[in-house]
Amino acid sequence: LLISVPLSKRGRLAGFCKDISIGYCSCHTIAYTAIQVAYSLKYGRIICSGLDLTGSCPRFYDESTSPMPSELSKDLFKILPFFTFMRKNVSDLNIFNLSDDTAIHYDIIPYITASELEDEIYYDKIV
Repeated sequence: LLISVPLSKRGRLAGFCKDISIGYCSCHTIAYTAIQVAYSLKYGRIICSGLDLTGSCPRFYDESTSPMPSELSKDLFKILPFFTFMRKNVSDLNIFNLSDDTAIHYDIIPYITASELEDEIYYDKIV
């Protein structure tokens, strides 16, 4: 479990859990939890699809019957420090983003195209 505790009240607490059996660090998006689960399960490469967090931030599932308002665009200032913390502190994380329009900088989660994935498909896990 990696945690950054700010020295001032203005700073943001951030963390990443490498072992999901002891818990996870929440940051207002299911995607961050899913990344921690995938890392904990020792997947050799994690591919995020639909991780855009931009614009109206629609949900990835159908809400046609009773849509709930999304808080993602309002909470980006809380969410992005967690992804930055993850990149700086989890050196063996091999993660990519399929979204070509994202609020997460590509130096944090690099962009990969579907054609690049087709060239290198493998299902290894970290030993």
